[in-house]
Order: sequence, then C-alpha cells, then structure tokens
Amino acid sequence: MSRKNAVSLQRQYYDGYHFSEYSEDVFNPFSLIRALAGQKIGAYWFGSGTPSYLIKGLQKYHVNVTDIEQK
Repeated sequence: MSRKNAVSLQRQYYDGYHFSEYSEDVFNPFSLIRALAGQKIGAYWFGSGTPSYLIKGLQKYHVNVTDIEQK
C-alpha cells in the first residue's frame, strides 16, 4: 500500500477526535497507536472510552489540559 493510500485510510478511520470543544480535528490517538503497533487498520474506537493512558502521559510531562484547550 502506498503512503498516500495508508494516510487516506487512516484519516477515514481515525480522524475527527477532539480533546476539547474548540480543538482542531486530530487522529484518535488510541486507535492510531493500536493501528501502527499492530500494522493493521481496524476499528479500535471501542477501546478508547477511558483515555487514562493519555491522562497519565500528560501528567508525566506536566502538561496542563487547559493549556491545550487554549491553543
């Protein structure tokens, strides 16, 4: 599969995730990580209901969620 086709398929599956009401569309981080790690695009959205790994990562690097919302 070409890079262009892979990105297009990833966009179709994982784009549109929002961290806050005013944030730009981003790829769903949980689903994208799962797809890249497993080298297979799939419907991983069901496992992203509780993003505790993301919250822990933000805390680890002292990132304030309100700072993200304002950017």
